[in-house]
Amino acid sequence: MDPAPKVDPKFPAPIKAMIEELPLFGYRTVAHLLGFNKNTVHHVFQLMSWQVRKRPVGLSLGSRHYRR
Repeated sequence: MDPAPKVDPKFPAPIKAMIEELPLFGYRTVAHLLGFNKNTVHHVFQLMSWQVRKRPVGLSLGSRHYRR
């Protein structure tokens, strides 16, 4: 059996703080703002089961295309 994947302790804390403060940012934006490698940040997102909150998609009532 493979050993459990390990995460360097210096990565999760600042990443968690960033996604708590700015929940719409994806892993690439978080990686850029923190100066980390995007692959490392994505790996941490996966291992910690963190998911970026998605913006609602669809028609808004204020859309001019919605009104006819």
